[in-house]
Amino acid sequence: MSSIQYRKEIDGLRAFAILPVMLFHAGVTGVTGGFAGVDVFFVISGYLITKTILSEQAKNAFGLVSFYERRARRILPALYVMLLIIIPACILWMTPEQLSRFGESVTSVGLFYSNLYFRGAIDYFAPSTEELPLLHTWSLAVEEQFYLLYPVLIMVCARFSRRTTLLILLALFVTSLGLAEFQAFVKPASRFFVPQTRMWELLLGGVLALLPPVGEDPARRFAQFLSALGMLAILASYYLLDGDTKFPGLAALPPTLGAALVIRYAAPDTLAGQLLTHRVLVGIGLISYSAYLWHQPLLALARMRSLDAPSPWLLVAICGASLVIAFASWRFVERPFRNPNIISRRPFAAVAVATLAVILATSGVIHATDGFRASYLARLDDATRSEFQAVETAVASNKERDTFDDGQCKFSQAHTDGDFMRRFDDCVARFGPAYLVVGDSHAQNLYGAFYQVSSYPFIVGIVKGGCRPDRAHDLKCPYQQVLQLITDRRQQVAHVFYTQKGSYFLTNHRYLPVNQDAIDATLSYLKAFPDASRVTWLGPQIEPGIEMGSINPLVGKMRQPDHDLIAAIAGIDPVLAGAAAQHGVAYQSKILNFDYARDFYTDGKFTYSDTNHWSTYGETLFGNRLLARLRGSGFADL
Repeated sequence: MSSIQYRKEIDGLRAFAILPVMLFHAGVTGVTGGFAGVDVFFVISGYLITKTILSEQAKNAFGLVSFYERRARRILPALYVMLLIIIPACILWMTPEQLSRFGESVTSVGLFYSNLYFRGAIDYFAPSTEELPLLHTWSLAVEEQFYLLYPVLIMVCARFSRRTTLLILLALFVTSLGLAEFQAFVKPASRFFVPQTRMWELLLGGVLALLPPVGEDPARRFAQFLSALGMLAILASYYLLDGDTKFPGLAALPPTLGAALVIRYAAPDTLAGQLLTHRVLVGIGLISYSAYLWHQPLLALARMRSLDAPSPWLLVAICGASLVIAFASWRFVERPFRNPNIISRRPFAAVAVATLAVILATSGVIHATDGFRASYLARLDDATRSEFQAVETAVASNKERDTFDDGQCKFSQAHTDGDFMRRFDDCVARFGPAYLVVGDSHAQNLYGAFYQVSSYPFIVGIVKGGCRPDRAHDLKCPYQQVLQLITDRRQQVAHVFYTQKGSYFLTNHRYLPVNQDAIDATLSYLKAFPDASRVTWLGPQIEPGIEMGSINPLVGKMRQPDHDLIAAIAGIDPVLAGAAAQHGVAYQSKILNFDYARDFYTDGKFTYSDTNHWSTYGETLFGNRLLARLRGSGFADL
């Protein structure tokens, strides 16, 4: 049991953290930074854990075994119950591909490395993550990885003065925060999940716990202002941050420092303290862990079962249901298992180990049976089975693009490193000037189309998913390298074909009007090429908005195009053509003449592999159509 004084306002702050997280995952308009509620949780956790360790050390009562037992009692029971209920639902409702990935995530959750698993698999802010039931467990993994070593650090620091310990934590805090900000430019996707770029938030709580008592703080007289400022900083973060924010670097300081101010200064006699100690907020704070566990799986299952996108009201209602389930979980699971007087150490350990064994064994069976593929296909009629297998083929074709290298002079890379340049120079000597394909993952599609249908022997892709000229100075993006290559070897490049994902020119990536700043950034980049006459911007491909991997006839989830998005992409094409013409940039408009009814599913094959990328078959189909157009426009050798 905790040996520190209970503070209602901290439970109220937990409610102030969990509710925005739930609304963010429900897709509620306006709460674009609700994910920062997790960062508030990290500060609270670091504070309470450090307080507890220091209190027990002062009484010579701290031990690592008892510490880890408390963590296990706090985390495991509610987590395991959730898993035991969600796993059967996923087995019944998921496709084999979905279930296989889900089984992998179950293993990662059981062994507390789900943050590392999801780091290598997804972009946290991608729409496809909405149907991942266990995505949210990344934060539990970060905490448990941190707490494997943190109590040992505090034990070692017990030999030093409190001031020295504070300085050590501050040094680690600055190092971790600096690494998070640095990786925003080097590894922007992975930084969101890894403990080394997150531990500064937990350490901030630890620093807070090491400060002198508030009564000795000269700033105590400003407690009313400082606690209110903290609340405002947290609230502003929920509305001002979004998926494009470089996070969790310096942009995470407002919610985390805000949480620190609230913890430090929100006494019962302050307005912030009075708000946070309201019994409704305190009650939600008490059940916040179980609410966090349950809301994402329920939202994911609802989206998985829905033919169309669930209504916002339904998703908010699911969040409300999550709170009801969370209360039951807190009352009948969390409380009994956290009390050693009700369930002693040995029975608790036995139940925990046995339950984990069942969970891991189940995930192992899912893996061994390829997501119960045989039984899934057996439940489909012949016609539906054939179409579903075409879906699987289209989705699997994403992996084939890595093999689009003929071993000679048709190849694609993300950067112009030494090996690239040696190969480039050799190919120039053999075949003369190269055709370059430049851009993001849609340019990878374009390169794949050229690779499969063009007879020209020297076609090179310099492409990187997620990279666009408005991020040209990101260290992970190759745009400056492309400029340097063309500047240094102008006569060795026959032509550059540029393309990028069209929805990044739309408001919120989905609707007109256009994002003029993104258009200007692209035009500015293309105009910087040494010989603009050798550059053609190929207009954006249509994005049907169908997540192919979620097409599931067993739950009635078939292909339903996003007609609004299709219309917006079609509508943006003439806008881009006009802007390009005004700036003297060659632009090929409506190059594919895409029609959903005719071109999405043809000859028993799908032309897209996900919401916006072509399948390998689509690259061939659209590549032939594209090359016919280009060959009639002066590129006869293609």
